[in-house]
Amino acid sequence: MARINVRELQTPIRQRYKDDPQAAQIRLRVRSAQADLSDPLHCAAVAVSTPDISWRSGAHPAVGGTGDVPCSGDLLLGALAACQETTIRMVAANMGIELASLEVEIEADWDARGTLAMGD
Repeated sequence: MARINVRELQTPIRQRYKDDPQAAQIRLRVRSAQADLSDPLHCAAVAVSTPDISWRSGAHPAVGGTGDVPCSGDLLLGALAACQETTIRMVAANMGIELASLEVEIEADWDARGTLAMGD
């Protein structure tokens, strides 16, 4: 079973949003992080809410990257997978459902010609 009582954790938050719906309107911000500007194939990003943690990213091998770090598309799909999995875990915990296993897989199609400015 979940080690955290999500329902108990969320009760005061739910009440705050009920009393003040505007409090639930949250702006998430991510910005570029310090990275070697002489390297055109790599970059880093950091969420403003967690400034001590950055994510490295790089160009995909299909457009000349080295494949040593996730590309921006991987990070985007990873964010979707993390959102889905966290939601499922929290809902299950709220409902008292013990998860035996959980796997989320996200996939997308991408035409690398757009990145190379080759499309119509």
